[in-house]
Amino acid sequence: MLRGLLYDTPEYFHALNWLGKPQASDHFAYVLRELPWGDIDARGSWPYQTFPDDAHIDKLTSGILFDGVKPLIPLTWTGVIRPDFPVDELNQRLLNLKNRHRVHCTPLKSHLGHLPGVSPAHKSFSARTRRRLSLAEKTFFVDVGSSLTEIYEALGAWQDELRVERGIPRCSSPDQDHFAGLHRIAIKTPECLLAIELRRRSDRALRAAFLLTKESGRNTSWHAHSLLSREDARRCFGTYLLFVAVIDHLGCDPIWWGGQPAGLNGPGVFRFKQRFSNASAYAHLVSIDLHPERLRAVRASYPLHAWLPDYRDPQEEMKR
Repeated sequence: MLRGLLYDTPEYFHALNWLGKPQASDHFAYVLRELPWGDIDARGSWPYQTFPDDAHIDKLTSGILFDGVKPLIPLTWTGVIRPDFPVDELNQRLLNLKNRHRVHCTPLKSHLGHLPGVSPAHKSFSARTRRRLSLAEKTFFVDVGSSLTEIYEALGAWQDELRVERGIPRCSSPDQDHFAGLHRIAIKTPECLLAIELRRRSDRALRAAFLLTKESGRNTSWHAHSLLSREDARRCFGTYLLFVAVIDHLGCDPIWWGGQPAGLNGPGVFRFKQRFSNASAYAHLVSIDLHPERLRAVRASYPLHAWLPDYRDPQEEMKR
């Protein structure tokens, strides 16, 4: 059984090949990325993760054997810290690291969620929205607890179609291999991934799926990984049914829906998620300088950008 947030685990990092070269050591995982001029840096999980241990960050400064050549020290480690990470603890961790490293931190974007103990947002739906739900129920039904075995290939294909259709940057859009990796995880530890499916009543055809990951251990919470759907499911309000089903089945625990996606449809998707949210919190982007001497040379030699890390060009990072 995997414990803790799935996004932190080496097993999950092995499915992040589209972002770089996953590495795992002493229960600390990261993705190495090569820069055009030969340096490397390290990044965290996608879409976010728990704040890593200080000792693991420090260990990166001893050098990484990259592609069989002499050990290289990554220029930086950069990662998105989960929205439910306590702010007081975040500030203390940043303060501790600043004694040894230059640290950059900024709120990234607001993430929406459902918290137990607070009235669910869908309990106050308007009459119009309830009519839409009734219409959707005539066309679709929800299947909870389905196996990824039957749908992971479809999810990978739908994600790729969505990336092209909505102009989502590749760094924000997992590929087919990622969903195959999730399938391998689900075979070994099915309790950490849940697929909630929307199917058409007339022929049981899969029209949408909500994939969530479970954090287990001292606390339990759920974190949205993907919501992927066909056009008819969106047009006929089937995705409303999926969100309501997630809250009805998992709402005794915190559920985090994610933030505003990249691409032109991002604001609309965010407004849609707000219908089902009774909480919000910021994820934070953290970048930690690991190789000060080399970074001084890089920052003196290459253009800098309003981006973390600042030597990476956002136009390149956000290519579609």
